[in-house]
Amino acid sequence: MYNMKTQTFIFALGTALLLAACGSGHPEQDSKQAAVETAPPAPPAPPATPPPPPVIRIETFQNEQKTWGYDLYLNGKRYIHQPHKPAVGGKKGFETEAQAQRVAERVAEKARKGIMPPSVTAEEVDSLVNVD
Repeated sequence: MYNMKTQTFIFALGTALLLAACGSGHPEQDSKQAAVETAPPAPPAPPATPPPPPVIRIETFQNEQKTWGYDLYLNGKRYIHQPHKPAVGGKKGFETEAQAQRVAERVAEKARKGIMPPSVTAEEVDSLVNVD
């Protein structure tokens, strides 16, 4: 059907097209491309720097009933105004300034740990108040 020259030409043309489709024909370029494609993934980004802890300041005060309360400031802004014992019934303040200071310190400790709102339980208040 085809003569030998035509068959050889078709075979050579097909081989050349096949080689052209499979690669550039330059071994160094093919190996560079393979190296780029198989490079290991970049290491993960380092974790974000955590925000600085809040600046906390406590001020105790004597209220109108001659009992004690406290204010808790976060970063210079009053965050809690507590004129009476928290977490217990009634509106009675602390009997001493030291009691108010101890409870305020516990609330501040929770705020430093990121516990928001920084509340205390009745049991915590009782254990801190009954130290005197």
